[in-house]
Amino acid sequence: DDHCISRADDIAPRLRRGLMNFLVECTGRRGQLPPLLDRYRDAGLPTRRASLTTDNNTAMDIVSNGFGFMDYLVQLALRAGLPPIEVWRMASLNPAEHYRLSGQIGGLGIGRHADILLTSGPAVFPPEQVYVGGRLVAERGEMVVDVPKSRFPASYRQTVCLPQFAAVDLAIKARDGSARLRVIDIRDGDAFNDAAEADMGVENGGVQPD
Repeated sequence: DDHCISRADDIAPRLRRGLMNFLVECTGRRGQLPPLLDRYRDAGLPTRRASLTTDNNTAMDIVSNGFGFMDYLVQLALRAGLPPIEVWRMASLNPAEHYRLSGQIGGLGIGRHADILLTSGPAVFPPEQVYVGGRLVAERGEMVVDVPKSRFPASYRQTVCLPQFAAVDLAIKARDGSARLRVIDIRDGDAFNDAAEADMGVENGGVQPD
């Protein structure tokens, strides 16, 4: 898959290679999604290998700015003129199939999790009712149950197992003087970055920050 597709011209070549295109709109990438959706519409590209994706959204954007979570992306796709059924599939079934989870989530059917949104129309949000695991949890924008505290299995806290190490183990070793290194060139306000090289000072056998 391609998680960081940002240019409309890159869509078709990736589809030809069988990749899933993750179409991202999030904090730091505002305005990236509409041109991608326009290309799908104007070129008549198939949407079965496209997934609406949110990444690195801040709580302020989700709550205070009214962007919501997935609904904001769905609304952008609907405004772009894509068929509603395809839009909702891009936000549910397509990514579930890509990650081989469609037997559990992403669609309605026997044996799947009964997580369901009931709306009065394809472009109407918030939904009239929200069901989680077959249980009504929200209605007309209001919670109707108490949200339980999170219970993480112990295994969740044991997924990264590293030996003990100290700061000296993270040092980049080089001869004193200076060293030319590969670095990441970051642009403020932009989620994308570039590979670059820079000359860095070296003291006591370790590369120093600039």
